[in-house]
Amino acid sequence: MGQATSHNTPALDCCCCVCINTSEVGVVERLGQYSRLLTPGWNWIAWPVEALNCSMSTRIQQLNTICETKTRDNVFVEVGVAVQFSVIPEQVGVEAMPSAIAS
Repeated sequence: MGQATSHNTPALDCCCCVCINTSEVGVVERLGQYSRLLTPGWNWIAWPVEALNCSMSTRIQQLNTICETKTRDNVFVEVGVAVQFSVIPEQVGVEAMPSAIAS
């Protein structure tokens, strides 16, 4: 459900070749800051300067929630909401990263 897969394991941190699954993108950090996205398949990172922080799914995902609200005539109603979303790597830039982290 929109969760990122963490790759902070010793076995992967000591390797400079990483494999990203199909329909995922990898997030690379260089010296603790966002550097770039990795495409599916085999990729090289400059270990120990760079690290694969996590991988995120680019598949269409769905978030289900129920919102309870009060109407003007003081009646409580529950509204079911389903939001479908996907990550589009080409439209995510480094400029958008600080605002995404802050929210």
